Formats: sequence, C-alpha cells, structure tokens
Amino acid sequence: STSETIAVGALLKLSIFLPDHKWPMRVDEVIVRWAQDGRYGIEFTSIRLAQRERLRALVMKGKG
Repeated sequence: STSETIAVGALLKLSIFLPDHKWPMRVDEVIVRWAQDGRYGIEFTSIRLAQRERLRALVMKGKG
C-alpha cells in the first residue's frame, strides 16, 4: 500500500524491506496489475533468481 497514486499498467522498480535481512531487496521491474483504495497488486516481471528464491523462502516460512 502507499499514499501515492499509481496507475494500473505502470512499470516500477522497488526496494522491499523484508524481515530476514537489514538491507532492502531490489526488484528491477514490476507492473501494477490492479489498484484499490491505496492498495496495489503487482507482478514481478524482472527479478533475479536469488531474489525470487529469497521471496519464495519467506512465503513458505509464513505458511508453516
């Protein structure tokens, strides 16, 4: 979520702060797929293998 207005279809670069590391994870490119009340759904369109595996591990950890 953000207080900024972002158009559906916008391409973005992101820095994501995750609990497993003190430095942000950088994502080269995402596309905004939907927007509603300051919340956004994004699709990762360009992400390095190490970043993808880091996200996958955190998601799987949260399911356990």
